[in-house]
Amino acid sequence: MVLKKIKFPLEIKWLLSLGKKFALPIDKKTFPLFQLIADGEEVIREVKDEKEQELIRAQYGNMLHSFQRSQNSDQFAKYVLYVNKQAISFLKRNKNIIILSADKGNVTVAMERNEYDDKMSVLLSDRSTYWRVRHNPTTTLQNRNNELVKWLNNNNHIDDKEKNKMTTYTAQLPSIYGLPKTHKPSMPMRPIVSSLNLPCYELSRFVGRILQSVTNETKYTVKNSYEFVDKARNVKLQSNDVLVSFDVISLFTNIPVQLAINIIKKKWDTISRHTKISQTKFIEIMDFCLKDNNYLQFKDIIYKQIFGMPMGNPLSPTIADLVMDHLLDECLTGCNAKPNFIVKYVDDIFAVMDKYKVADLLLILNGFHSKLQFTVENENNSSISFLDVKIHRMDTQLSFDWFQKPTASGRLINFRSNQAKHIIFNTASNLINKVFTLSDVRFHHSNTIKVTKILSDNGFPPAIIRGLILQQQCRRAKQQSEDNNKGYFKSIVYVPKLAESFKQVVTKNIQDVRLAFKSNQTIRHLFTKLKTKIDRDKRTDVIYKINCKGKPDETCNLCYIGTTKQFLRQRLSNHKSDIKNNNLAKTALAAHSIDKGHSPDFDCVKMDLQKRETSKTNWEELTDGQVAEFIDSEETDDDIYSSDDTICDRF
Repeated sequence: MVLKKIKFPLEIKWLLSLGKKFALPIDKKTFPLFQLIADGEEVIREVKDEKEQELIRAQYGNMLHSFQRSQNSDQFAKYVLYVNKQAISFLKRNKNIIILSADKGNVTVAMERNEYDDKMSVLLSDRSTYWRVRHNPTTTLQNRNNELVKWLNNNNHIDDKEKNKMTTYTAQLPSIYGLPKTHKPSMPMRPIVSSLNLPCYELSRFVGRILQSVTNETKYTVKNSYEFVDKARNVKLQSNDVLVSFDVISLFTNIPVQLAINIIKKKWDTISRHTKISQTKFIEIMDFCLKDNNYLQFKDIIYKQIFGMPMGNPLSPTIADLVMDHLLDECLTGCNAKPNFIVKYVDDIFAVMDKYKVADLLLILNGFHSKLQFTVENENNSSISFLDVKIHRMDTQLSFDWFQKPTASGRLINFRSNQAKHIIFNTASNLINKVFTLSDVRFHHSNTIKVTKILSDNGFPPAIIRGLILQQQCRRAKQQSEDNNKGYFKSIVYVPKLAESFKQVVTKNIQDVRLAFKSNQTIRHLFTKLKTKIDRDKRTDVIYKINCKGKPDETCNLCYIGTTKQFLRQRLSNHKSDIKNNNLAKTALAAHSIDKGHSPDFDCVKMDLQKRETSKTNWEELTDGQVAEFIDSEETDDDIYSSDDTICDRF
């Protein structure tokens, strides 16, 4: 944790050191009742028989009601919740402090807000990369995206399901934020663009999958450390060979978009084997995704990125692979400084080559394009690191050891985190498996000491650590067996014992559905929201609650809970329209309001984000017996908004 001049109380510093994935305990006040209702309904709807649905709803409702009343916390849980409350108060009093993640190493950083703003302003003041604009182009880009998607569907390049997924009516302007590079002097920012609601997000993923089919065929790329070790294990070294690595300086923001388009044209014969879209139309789509959609915002100021690819765009990694593959092909063809062995992972290159030709190859690589400049690192004491592997030169062969960068925090999911134990154990087992798979036998003893310390620092008891190390192979085989089970996942908030009980009901009554547990609230909520705030009415993917005001002379204690992928304002407008037009069949909200003559409180709608972690919303408690009341709503498949809406009615 980088604190500089900021002084934190020790207990708050300890809490933040657990990492943003540490799940907070759940007590009676933080019991996520409404999230559990919405999640449970998503699962229960997979049951085909309606009577069976009602039985499971009643059973689940009783579980919720029972667990909500009997929820107790141990001393550790009470302490964590107490410190969490103290941290919230501390950060509210010190609004000049922001908490964020470092660019690398899973490190938590605390810095002053004005320092962060100054660094971001310097970054965005680069006129060769960012231009300020006045007009918000989101609506225009959204309409253009939907036109292209419609064309793809009309010409049988995508089916109706893909069309619905790629069509958007809730696009948002992407936000840019920075992650501090703590491993570099003056701690500059790495720009990240949140593109999840970009107008062309799904369209970019579609063309990205086509291009990925081409990049997967490259002879240079390794997918991970395991594949790298498998390939490098057979390398035979010559007397003059050295180990070197080349790294591109800020690859994503320096990729010339026009260069990427030109490469696609050159490789069209290969690309055309993976799509029936014409070259002209494909280039048109690529221009739209890469050039037209390069807008972003910071503090309500809109910028256009005029050069490079933003980190966060779903196309950026694929384009980076495409450009790097082409660069290596062009630079190494007929090259006198060609390495004996060379592989890459995105912008990192590892090579075994004649030591007298390293400088020549660096010159050739840097001569490919003025914006794509490389640095080189030579072996030190006959070894060098690549990804999370330390490569040692041993006479004519290579030897491998697991490598952890100096900036790495060693942070895993803490053993005391409020998450399912099999998830916590699997996280530790995966680390153990990686360490011993990537390292040769002669390093296993020293790595056992390293792994033991890492797990111990993350709260794992010594006996469990020893058991995990001894049983790593069995656990890996078991995990692979579990992963091969058929079915699809539905997620539900993890509450100890409750989640396991509901999982038994699901396993017994709903075939092909597997439960995936998610955290209700983690330390992440203490981290500063760096993205530009979205207006409440423009929120999407939310759970919302509408209380009933009853009549002037009649109180009603019921409420309606719904989830929607629309803009919240649009969904509320639909509800108002249903009531005004006496459309009883649409939702339980409309049916209740029309039948009883009651008025929903549309002015005080409460909201919680469905797909993002947030701090607990202060919902009012339900009256007795309400937990088990679920009523299905009708969904219209041909209405894009209704079909995207999943309602969990509570009237």
